[in-house]
Amino acid sequence: MRRDPTTRSVRHPGRAHLVAVTTADDQVRGSGYLLDVDLVLTAGHVVADLAPGELRVCHLPTLHTVPAVVEWTEGDLALLRTAENVVGAGELNPLALRELAADARFEDCAALGLPAVMTRVAAGVAPLEAVGRIAPNTADGHGYFALELDGNPPEGAAPWSGMSGAPVFHAGRWLVGVVVRDSAGWGHARLEAVPAGALRDAPPLAGLLVRNPWPIREEEARDAAFLDTYREEVIQRYGHIELFGLGLHGHFADDIGTEAAYVSLRAGLPAAPGLSLPDQARPVEGLIAANGRLLLRGEPGAGKSTLLEWLAVTMSRGACKGPLAPFNDQVPFLVRLRDMYAPWWKQVEGRDGIPPDSQQFLAFNRMAADSAAPDGWTRRMLEQGRALLLVDGLDEVLEAHRDGVLRWIHRLIRRYPRLRVIVTGRPEAVRGWSPPEKLGFKALKLLELNEEQRTELIHKWHRAAIAGIQSSWLGDEERKRRIDRLSALESALTKHINESEDLSALAATPLLCAVLCKLHEVHGTRLPRFRQELYRRTIDMMLGLRDSDREVPDPLPRLDVDQRRAILSWIAGYLTTEGEREITPERFDEKVQDRLLSLGRDAGTHTAEEIRKGLYERSGLLVAPGESALQFSHRTFQDYLAATDMVAQRSFGQLAGHAGDETWDDVLRFAMSQCNLADTREFVGQIRRKLKLVANGRQRARMRMAAAACIPYAVQMDEADREELIAGVAKTFRSAVPKVLRSLVSNRSFVPRVAEKSFDLSPYVAVGPDLLAALQRDFDWEDSDLAHGAISLAAELGGPEAFRFLTQIPFERRQALSQLFVNAWERFPGAEYAQEVLAGLDLEVLGVTSPEQLAQAQVCGRVHTLVVVTDIPVGAIVFFAVDHSVHTLNLFTIAPEDFAALAPLSTTGTVEALSFRVPATYLVPLFKPGATMHVRKLDDVANGRFPVPVFPTVTQLSLVSLPAHWPEQAAGWTSLTHLGLFERAAQGIDCLEKLPALTHLLVASAYEYAIPQTLAHSRVTHLTLFLGGVSKTWDLTSLPSAFPALTELAITAPLGNLHTLDLTGLHRTPHLRIRLNGFTRQDGRVTGADAFTRRQLRWT
Repeated sequence: MRRDPTTRSVRHPGRAHLVAVTTADDQVRGSGYLLDVDLVLTAGHVVADLAPGELRVCHLPTLHTVPAVVEWTEGDLALLRTAENVVGAGELNPLALRELAADARFEDCAALGLPAVMTRVAAGVAPLEAVGRIAPNTADGHGYFALELDGNPPEGAAPWSGMSGAPVFHAGRWLVGVVVRDSAGWGHARLEAVPAGALRDAPPLAGLLVRNPWPIREEEARDAAFLDTYREEVIQRYGHIELFGLGLHGHFADDIGTEAAYVSLRAGLPAAPGLSLPDQARPVEGLIAANGRLLLRGEPGAGKSTLLEWLAVTMSRGACKGPLAPFNDQVPFLVRLRDMYAPWWKQVEGRDGIPPDSQQFLAFNRMAADSAAPDGWTRRMLEQGRALLLVDGLDEVLEAHRDGVLRWIHRLIRRYPRLRVIVTGRPEAVRGWSPPEKLGFKALKLLELNEEQRTELIHKWHRAAIAGIQSSWLGDEERKRRIDRLSALESALTKHINESEDLSALAATPLLCAVLCKLHEVHGTRLPRFRQELYRRTIDMMLGLRDSDREVPDPLPRLDVDQRRAILSWIAGYLTTEGEREITPERFDEKVQDRLLSLGRDAGTHTAEEIRKGLYERSGLLVAPGESALQFSHRTFQDYLAATDMVAQRSFGQLAGHAGDETWDDVLRFAMSQCNLADTREFVGQIRRKLKLVANGRQRARMRMAAAACIPYAVQMDEADREELIAGVAKTFRSAVPKVLRSLVSNRSFVPRVAEKSFDLSPYVAVGPDLLAALQRDFDWEDSDLAHGAISLAAELGGPEAFRFLTQIPFERRQALSQLFVNAWERFPGAEYAQEVLAGLDLEVLGVTSPEQLAQAQVCGRVHTLVVVTDIPVGAIVFFAVDHSVHTLNLFTIAPEDFAALAPLSTTGTVEALSFRVPATYLVPLFKPGATMHVRKLDDVANGRFPVPVFPTVTQLSLVSLPAHWPEQAAGWTSLTHLGLFERAAQGIDCLEKLPALTHLLVASAYEYAIPQTLAHSRVTHLTLFLGGVSKTWDLTSLPSAFPALTELAITAPLGNLHTLDLTGLHRTPHLRIRLNGFTRQDGRVTGADAFTRRQLRWT
């Protein structure tokens, strides 16, 4: 799809697009405008009555002339196709087609053409841009509108001759018409033009122009102009990020472009029965595109904020690609919830801790302060479905305010039903919010970096460091030495991390991976093994760097690293205690002055202001989000330093009092990591005392969980204390987890035979593998829900302790919960896990990601559904499917030449469902109300048809391209009742009549196709359409002719779509019920809807 020029500062008309329409002997017939490299728009009468072979097109900037033919005409509009490309790919700007609203006067209009008044014998033909305004209602009745020109009209009998075919643009953005003549009686001061609306459905333009079904109103040009300003400010605000460790120790650049630092993350659904690997781990960009509303959970430093900033910037630049390409036309509103506590927001009366109303989005972000938005601009973006609301940091909201934030999100969605939303937060903060599916939310978790992502981030970190050195003032020899060293460090670190299990686990998030890059540069291979040690050494490193290469004197020579750390810990402790994220310079100085003398006599040689400025300018631990505020560069640094201060003051009662408060979880853990044995005893004793004072059972359980999660961080702890804390969590697990599981029954569409349950285990995972040992004592394996929870916990923990736990589960219980064991496979050594855990188990769904895994799975029993997501020899797949009585087979990757090798399966009679290269393993659930699917073009979908053997026993079939010889073979699919046509297969919707048993048809494609006008299938009763691709008008009036037995029609379009539907006359079809998802009764995009009763037409 073409980018919408309303989203960029692209000005039309442009001379690069201008052509002269001529004859073979170079006689100018009129003007034209390139819509594509080989497609020209002009007026119909310009090319009328030309003999075949006479038509030529001359590109004015280059005088390149090529033959052309008339490809399409309607009224006085024409499209010409040239014999060769007139310009090179990428030389033309994107175009948007719009119609003008009636009863409005449109200023800032222009037409670019080749009038006779600009023709000179010596100079040839020169273009002229005629500017003016379009008068209201001038197109009424006769199909033309008038362009009233500015300035004095030209002289001559026919000065505008040759102007016919010139495009007319409004506000330099929208193509609204084509000039056809000089308006009679107006003294050459007015041109008449044909409205461009007829082009909307011209076949040559399919997928070419951005087409919006709503007419332009007068305020829209002002909105678009401000949108350019807003996007530029988004890019300026978020277009550069600090990549940790750069700008320190001679790197000369504190930030780099967001796109240069961004690493594509993976996100997934919680592990649960029936989830194959493609469902558990996918690139987050595709998930964002596929789901209109997301709750993204992520650990500290997982890249949540960077992801939202990258998305906002990429959208504003119009640089979204692949599945995110439609987001180039969206408007991002990034709301950082921590700013609810910013000093400047508190000054707004009554707004402390309260998120902004929609009309306050710009003010809240302090965006476009120098350029006032048109009245109602934000509201219109929201109402039009163009807004993407990015809500960052639910975990940074005080618990007392969190429900208010959730209600705020709900209100916005109810008020603006087409609003896309992404909410981020740490797992513990969003655990209590189950975003309602009726509002379109899906909860996902950002996953740890895999080896490929980790390698990419290490590479980008070192490339950014090299870029800083390349732009420095260093001499050539020194510059080369440093660059060579960094290149060597990159290779060494990548190898070191990949070969170390401890470091691989530690480099799990972008922040921690970047921290390791910096530590490795400074300290070499002497890297920490644990998270708390990593932060301690990082903070000390940053406070100890002097940037000697810059030859800048140390601004705080009398303060050593320990003293600097103590000062920052005071500030962190104050902010954490007060529930703040920012501090004013005045308050910073006040807090430092209060405790400065505790550092000794030398500390007093620096003023509080000098200390603040020195730490801000040199450590990299403090940043300034505004002119009058400071905050820590990452919240985790604040948490660690706050813990440092509280342990130093032995504030264990205060720490224990916050056990169970999710925003304090890391503070408690880091505090435990800095305790000696006596401190640990005091800390645990305080928790024990606080527990006795709490009457609420749920709060007590949360406190126990938070306390036990500190155990892996403790350097020393009495065994009795350890066992007591873990026993309390085990007790909670045994009572709470089964209750949670019994209340959760998922409706995942891809697992029809398994009651799927998913829940958040992160609080229990934080306790570590000791919890498994406690659970195993007197464990009741007959309690299926309790067993479900314990197996899921072991899978989340991984490691040798979890493996031993799983191998000791009785076989009959493993069989009852076999899908949980399959989902856990990737967390353990493959061959050993298959032999010790999976051997002999009948499996519901098996997702295979390598030939080795398929071979290892031979020890399993029957496999109901086999999902193959990588290239594996078809012979091996067939052998496995036959040997394990596979019922449903989904092949994500299969070469055309390999289809014939499936023939042995067609005679076994066991396979009943087939899916080739599509995400839908099961079709039946997609016909149920509420089912959703993301539709986009797959770049690797081949044009040809594949030689798929006939499967007489298959009842469900999903295709991306119709099989070869389909018309001849269709009758052989005697059991096929459910058919899914995806991608190019949708273009075969009129080739179905010979399927004898077909009753359910699903079509999901971004390719161009149309509803048949004549009989397509006489027995189809259910038709489901998932709309995608370029927004268009869907003429559904022929459905009774195409599918005379139709009783259920479901149509789903994505949030923010511009598709329109024509249902005229369908209300008279007997027994037909229609369900629309992604449309509202109020938006006016469904023609004929008023004729239906509520029973006939449902809006969901």
